[in-house]
Amino acid sequence: MRVSGVICLKARGKEVIVHKPAIRRQDIGRQKCTQDAAERCAARESIVVGENMTVDRKPRILFVSAEGSVGGAETSLLLLVKCLRNYCSISVACPSKGRLGETMSQMGVDCHLLPTQKTRSCLSPTWFFRYVIANYRLIKLICIVKPDIVHANSIYALIFSAMPAIVTRRKLILHARDMVRSRCTTWLCSWCCDRIIAISNAVRNHLIRTGVAASKIEVVYNGVEISSSVKAIGSDNAFDSCAARRRGGITFANIGQFVPWKKQMLFLQAAHEITDRLPHAKFILVGDDLFGRNSDCKDRLLNYLKRLDLPERFVHIGWQEDMTKVWENVDCLVHTADREPFGRIIIEAMAARVPVIAVDSAGPSEIISDGITGLLIRAADSKQLQDAMLRMASEPNLRSTLADAAYERVRSVYTVDNTAQRIRDIYENILAS
Repeated sequence: MRVSGVICLKARGKEVIVHKPAIRRQDIGRQKCTQDAAERCAARESIVVGENMTVDRKPRILFVSAEGSVGGAETSLLLLVKCLRNYCSISVACPSKGRLGETMSQMGVDCHLLPTQKTRSCLSPTWFFRYVIANYRLIKLICIVKPDIVHANSIYALIFSAMPAIVTRRKLILHARDMVRSRCTTWLCSWCCDRIIAISNAVRNHLIRTGVAASKIEVVYNGVEISSSVKAIGSDNAFDSCAARRRGGITFANIGQFVPWKKQMLFLQAAHEITDRLPHAKFILVGDDLFGRNSDCKDRLLNYLKRLDLPERFVHIGWQEDMTKVWENVDCLVHTADREPFGRIIIEAMAARVPVIAVDSAGPSEIISDGITGLLIRAADSKQLQDAMLRMASEPNLRSTLADAAYERVRSVYTVDNTAQRIRDIYENILAS
């Protein structure tokens, strides 16, 4: 005998309703299960929207971040959550100290705090202790929140997410934002992840070379919010670049975290070489040792600036969460990293109509078409970088043309709406499997 109607699965005092056209009455008796198993069944079925089924609840996603401060990866996470929260129910687990948790809470997102890791060395007893606590808290959190998917926001976050996801039998996604060389990472990616989202083809190819199956990896570029307003010319005491413009000068900026592979020293040295030929140019270094793990790199950069003794020409500005004033006072971004997984700062500059000089490798080479949406140089080539900066300074029409083309490129490819839609598709596919 067959009956048509509605199946109601009760979980935590709420009814999860799954509509089906008909089922056999004798099958109902066979489907006795625990409340948690019933809910997981309903969660999977609620994502698959076919001709025989309708849905009544949003999928639940638990994002896990290993960092509490807001850098590039965390900015991408914030924008993604902002776009996805109307589609799914979102919870976030992140370290207890930092702006990320505060910002998530201000957005009204369900945020849960994890122990802060001061070091990434797994040989440290403190690291292992905090790792155990983080695993325990995540397992407990998953049992309470009952997410359909655990989404690790970085490879380091995957280390903390893998065991809790396996123990609680949740789908696990890695957002691969770095090119890390580690056998442990390769094993985690290969055996623990249901899907891997790579932020560029460079990251995807790196993972494949380390032994991760290509079939698990999908490339989804980071996105930015697009403003329709044209870049304004502002003034700020920290920048004061309008004075340079009035004298016919130009302001170059290098922006990013102080880590060795960003190669900020290449920018400073190349800029110093051309100061005589660009007497009214200004060079700004924007950034800091955001996570407190590269103090030596920061000291080298700041000591070099002191030795130059040109405070009117070379300026250091700390980490900026709000980049509006920065872009208003910058004429050209110089990005010197040669192993950049993607280059979020590049698409932010393009969205602000700021022309870009970048290294022709990894992520930037996917974003920029040389001579069309920016200028590309060889890695660690100070002479070519100097020539590119001199060209930008002497050809304002070129800067304008590159900036306009770059803006159109970002608007068509690198919007956060595009990113969110791609990730929604991945969620639906993984829950349907």
